[in-house]
Amino acid sequence: GYGVTSLYSADNLIWASIGGEKGGTLNLNSNLDSLNFDPQDDLRQTTHKYNYGVSITGNINGDAQLIRVDNNETLYTFETATSDEHRNDLEFHSGYFYAARADAGLDVIRGSQPSLSYHIDNPNSSVKSYSNGVSRDGKHIFVANGEYGIRYLKINLSKNTHQLLGYIPFEGLQISNQNYSANGLRYKKDHLVVAAG
Repeated sequence: GYGVTSLYSADNLIWASIGGEKGGTLNLNSNLDSLNFDPQDDLRQTTHKYNYGVSITGNINGDAQLIRVDNNETLYTFETATSDEHRNDLEFHSGYFYAARADAGLDVIRGSQPSLSYHIDNPNSSVKSYSNGVSRDGKHIFVANGEYGIRYLKINLSKNTHQLLGYIPFEGLQISNQNYSANGLRYKKDHLVVAAG
């Protein structure tokens, strides 16, 4: 199926990332008139970098890229493929992209001359622990890890290390006989909002 997975707006223009096979970027004006469509399989969350938007592709073909949404330029192709079609998320902070890439874990990509700076595997667990969402509070990182729960991390990029500061377990939690899953999150002003499916 198809769906708008994220929106980005700048200079009275709107870019809508469209998920699904044969998805892509739809460019709209402020009256919501369609101006252009650039095909790109399964675009996901769009974030901003300076004055333009960057979207992460999904997992339809097993690989993923960072795409500049205003001209469809490929900025970075991820080294590790994904095997399942799940959620992807993207955050930009202090010159780095934080890419939650489902079963491939969390990648930290340098924004200038994009390259892989750091990688964090998903936690070992008996339940699904895909990296579905990521958000930063300035110093720390929150990762939505599916049925496993939420991890609260600190990364030191200069030393290539990370530390687990906290963990909110979802394992065993259910509603209407369905497992809770941390599918996305955003942190702002001391509040963490979680999409728990």
